[in-house]
Amino acid sequence: MHNPSAPFPSPEGGGGASVEEVDEAIGAVIAQYGRQLLAARRGGDQQHQEELAARIQACSQDRERLGQATAEEVDRIAGRYAELLKSLEAEKD
Repeated sequence: MHNPSAPFPSPEGGGGASVEEVDEAIGAVIAQYGRQLLAARRGGDQQHQEELAARIQACSQDRERLGQATAEEVDRIAGRYAELLKSLEAEKD
């Protein structure tokens, strides 16, 4: 399994991220947000629930765009999700 805190390697060795790797990272972020959403529901925090639902929706939209993204866009999305994963992992600790 992909280590979410590791940089995205390129299958060609060019330093870019593959669509599959970015898709996996987006899925990991969605999973983290989903866990937070469950906790917010249990805690009755409606505002946080709405915020997390919006974040999950944004992730889903990014995931849909991946199939038609240019290599530059894939790299940009990869960078964003690498940072998100790093931040979410830090929050867990």
